Amino acid sequence: MHNQIFIVFLFSLLVIMITPASASVSKNIQFDEQVTNTILTEEYRGIDTYYFTVPEAGVVTFDATYSGRTYSISLHTSGKLNSYVGGFAVSENTEIQYALKAGEYKFEVSGANDTNYDVQLHFEKGEHYDAEPNNTMETSAVIPPNTIIQGFPHLSNSVLADFYKFETTEPSKIVVEKNNAAISLKNEYGYSLIESDETQKEFTLQIQPGTYYLEALGNLYTFSYRFEQVDPYVEMEPNDTVKLAQKIKLNTVYKGRLSGQTDNTDMYTFIVQEPSLIDLKLSQMESEPSITLYDEMGARLSSDLYSGTYRVALKPGTYTIEMKRFMKVTSPYTLELKATPVENTSVSPNDTIELAQPVAFGQEIQQVTTTSLRYNSLYKVELPEDGVLTVKTSHLDSRVSLSNGEKQNFYLHEKGTVHSVGLQKGTYYMRVFGSEQPRSFVINYEAQPVEYESNDSTLTAQVLPIATLTHGYLLQPDDTDIFKIKVEQDGEYRFKVNNLELEGYTDPYVYVENEQGTIVLSGFVNAAKQATLKQGTYYIGIKYGSTQNAYNILWEKGYKAIFKDVIVSYPYFNDIMELNALGVIKGYEDKTFKPKDLIKRHHVAAMLVRSEAPNIPKKLTMEFKFKDVLKNHENYTNIHLLAQGGIVDQNEAGFNPNNMVTRAQMAKMLVNSFGLTYNNDAEMRTFKDVEDSSWYAEYVKILASHGITTGSNGYFKPNEPLQRQHFAAFLARTLKFQEN
Repeated sequence: MHNQIFIVFLFSLLVIMITPASASVSKNIQFDEQVTNTILTEEYRGIDTYYFTVPEAGVVTFDATYSGRTYSISLHTSGKLNSYVGGFAVSENTEIQYALKAGEYKFEVSGANDTNYDVQLHFEKGEHYDAEPNNTMETSAVIPPNTIIQGFPHLSNSVLADFYKFETTEPSKIVVEKNNAAISLKNEYGYSLIESDETQKEFTLQIQPGTYYLEALGNLYTFSYRFEQVDPYVEMEPNDTVKLAQKIKLNTVYKGRLSGQTDNTDMYTFIVQEPSLIDLKLSQMESEPSITLYDEMGARLSSDLYSGTYRVALKPGTYTIEMKRFMKVTSPYTLELKATPVENTSVSPNDTIELAQPVAFGQEIQQVTTTSLRYNSLYKVELPEDGVLTVKTSHLDSRVSLSNGEKQNFYLHEKGTVHSVGLQKGTYYMRVFGSEQPRSFVINYEAQPVEYESNDSTLTAQVLPIATLTHGYLLQPDDTDIFKIKVEQDGEYRFKVNNLELEGYTDPYVYVENEQGTIVLSGFVNAAKQATLKQGTYYIGIKYGSTQNAYNILWEKGYKAIFKDVIVSYPYFNDIMELNALGVIKGYEDKTFKPKDLIKRHHVAAMLVRSEAPNIPKKLTMEFKFKDVLKNHENYTNIHLLAQGGIVDQNEAGFNPNNMVTRAQMAKMLVNSFGLTYNNDAEMRTFKDVEDSSWYAEYVKILASHGITTGSNGYFKPNEPLQRQHFAAFLARTLKFQEN
């Protein structure tokens, strides 16, 4: 028993020996409770902490007694923020007051070891503008104008400034009168607009509508503020940064001035409530300023003044416009941002995949922006299925590019204003741009077979069914597309690859090879070629084009050669055989076509009637007097049908049925027979030997606008007699255009 008592005694002694001599206090207290204690610490200074609750806004009085050694008291909010409110040193009996908001607080007593302290807190409810914590913009108190604000005394230089908040809905001049206070005026971003020290009694500044803060620092300070009216439509300085930009209304004229010496930058912020066209109306200045547009985050959207005009279509949002000039001479100006609501218009910012503007099929989009933003606009297109996307633009100089948002980019250089490309199902991002403004475009889509990557070898070749027009794209100069075809029976087959790029771009190399790698046909770009093939598997290759090439490809059953002088390899074989299949061409009894003979007028009449041209009547109801075309003439009816349809004029001197037809006469007959009109979407083509004043100029231009004639080395040769093979080619192209 004695041994057990001795062990307990030793253990207790050991605990006492290893326990520190200091113990910090941390406890909750009530108002009017006497807090008396001694700081115990082995460190240089110790800290005791006391927590209390302020039930409602009011004044808390600290009554601290000096006991021979100096100690310090610091006041903090209690909780997650734990922010510093103020503090003071007790070197004599001290009483200090803090206006506090309702909430949880703590104060810390710090001092050297064995320092005695005696503190008591008292509370008196009541609202005060200088209610702590108010040392940040977020904790600031809202104060009214024309009211004297009283600051509470502070006994320490470490106390933070007091923040006060106010708002104005109109441009105003603020007048601040103050005493014992260093006050700075800040905008909603915390940017100091004006600062003053304690010696100044007053300051004034013109301010815009918005939220502002007064930061006051001093002991027992007072201040008040009031507003005075100003002209709301005059520029207000400072306004030379995004955060200081003057807020202005749309469709309102403002007066300002720029000086390269003292004030070379003015910035204005405005709000767009709905998609709108913004026209910057700027009065004539000694030199045009540079104009820069910023978005709500301060990111630069564009920086240019285009030929004295600045026009941009914008999405709803907040924007800032910067005017900057470096002339030394001061230049006054007037400024108006004219806003017009818009629909179906390209609106900025839409220059990234995230901001891309969705576009629907058949929706015409107007592009009216004159700034550099017009080159950056991005449009989002959703293709529901594989097919051909067509972009019809209003101007010939338009350029169109597409991306699938990953690695594949497509550049469309279609002739004229119609741009087409075959694409797989998915989401694409498109740019449409050019130098002329305003412009517009409309997109459409048609489900059609398309090429699928990767098909760059015979092992990965894409199967291409017969008589199936398929659209493809060479993605880069070294790209190769391979298609696999199955010939079911021996016979004639024809192939054609249409290069959809502008003239002057390199045509791709195309070929057909058998399974052994032997090329059996090549060179069928923009012109059908035919080959005799045996049953088996073949491969069509397309490669070595321009930087990129859009194309379409078709293979189908070919024609048998039925004219002795038009064999399968003949240049115009397909045109002649297509017309023969339609019953337009019959040839001669000796089974020849005589392709290089000059075609006669009565043969042209027969071929036009057989082609069922829409402006040629199907039944003869009138008779005309052609003295050289008697009723027993083989083409009497055909010639009179042309006259009845107004294709040719009645001439008592005769029809001259055996005369040759010139290329100019052919142009007139085709245009009148098929009712062709000029294609405004086509690239303008001119010929050196076709004067605008000539009787046939308009007919030639119409044919050229549809690609029916291309001329030779820039010449049309209007007075040159036409060969039968050439007329067959012109008529076949016209029929294809009519069919499409």
